[in-house]
Amino acid sequence: MTIFNAVMLAAFVLDICQEPGQRIRIGEMTLQMFVWISDMLLMMMIASVAVYMAPERMNHLLQMLEQLRQVSTELKISPSARSERIKMITIVCIPLWAAAILIADFYSFLAGFSDGKMWYIMCMYGPYYVGNLMGVIVLLQWSCAVLAVHTAVVAVNDELVTLRRANLELEPTTVLEDLLRPPKTERNTLVDCFTKQAKTPGDTMTISQAQSTIRRLALSHERISELTRQLNATNGIFLMFVLMSTFIRLVLTPYYLLLRFDHDERIMYELVLQINWSLFHVLTLLLTIEPCHWTQEQRERTQILLSHLIVHLAPKSEKLSRELDQFAKQILLSNAKYMPLGVYALARPLMATMLGGVTTYLVIIIQFQKISDQL
Repeated sequence: MTIFNAVMLAAFVLDICQEPGQRIRIGEMTLQMFVWISDMLLMMMIASVAVYMAPERMNHLLQMLEQLRQVSTELKISPSARSERIKMITIVCIPLWAAAILIADFYSFLAGFSDGKMWYIMCMYGPYYVGNLMGVIVLLQWSCAVLAVHTAVVAVNDELVTLRRANLELEPTTVLEDLLRPPKTERNTLVDCFTKQAKTPGDTMTISQAQSTIRRLALSHERISELTRQLNATNGIFLMFVLMSTFIRLVLTPYYLLLRFDHDERIMYELVLQINWSLFHVLTLLLTIEPCHWTQEQRERTQILLSHLIVHLAPKSEKLSRELDQFAKQILLSNAKYMPLGVYALARPLMATMLGGVTTYLVIIIQFQKISDQL
């Protein structure tokens, strides 16, 4: 990675020493130079973080997978073959698509130069494309890890739904408990026949079984929250650079397309290439944020299901009430979210904010482009 960074910086120095009309990536205007420097530096940071922090990240990932295995064993998670097949196809197809786009982009710059020196400089820019592919692979690792945590949260919610639908059987009580229990109000048996609620569908479960289930789910939920905090600590810097790079590239992709409209013989090729770039940047944004949003939705669903259990099950047993109250306090105090470096939460509002900012900057760039063309 150090050699790659040195080669890219050397290519940048050689490129800027050329005549303005002969430059490959820098361009003739100061704005183009600033745009390329920003893009290249962000890519170098992403690839450097991905490579230099790889041993530490992989150790944390192995520990996290071991903890996830324990949680999956406790919750009896058995992923379906269909979902695993879809996940494997996605993991294979996304890097192949990224590689195809990178090769096409490399060719789009390389085909316009016949000078051997220009070919040499463009080949020195090759590590830029390799670094992009590294970033894609690490981003897929992040998405798969978050989806594994999401699966564990869904399993906890399924257990809570099963507990809510179960028919609880009151355990035999002592004489003292019978005396301390408040007396039942006398009611008309005829009225009871018409007002008595039907039993809810579900398996029969004793109070002790329900209590042990809630305790086990609380322990699993705490482990899942700890996994979320570990993912934040391990991938915070990488995710910051990825989001910054994605935002800039979503703005620059239409800008690059505007710059290449003067090549009439290759306009269709450039149009297809930039559309693929835009779709890929949107996919990068989705891979970064969407699994985190799904997990957060399931966590909110956990709170709702637990509130339902408190309302319906807590009055039936004091021990059950204490377990549910402790579980609710644990969820309230942990409040684990995906927040890289504690700056912002990875959720759909962040995606909407980024897309709104991209639209604003695009309007400004297009206006400045029209003014510069008129001048």
